[in-house]
Amino acid sequence: MVKDEMEEAVKKAFDGLRIIAVYYNTADHPGMFIVREFFSHKDGITLGAILGLTKTLDEARKLVPPYLHRSSRTPEDEPTLIETWF
Repeated sequence: MVKDEMEEAVKKAFDGLRIIAVYYNTADHPGMFIVREFFSHKDGITLGAILGLTKTLDEARKLVPPYLHRSSRTPEDEPTLIETWF
């Protein structure tokens, strides 16, 4: 029972969370950084808008709202994902 309650609490905490992902060198935008938003909901994640395409990581980071916190890559991330902001 406690595990189910914890899972439900985590779902509620992340419901509606805005996520910004920075990608580099994707198949549709080779050599460019892509800043894209996603929204986490209790039933999954939905795509938001592409916030911009840039030539440098510094330019891409300027498109991320200043109140978000950066999370670095993990070994499980797809190769084109550079960083994620919550």
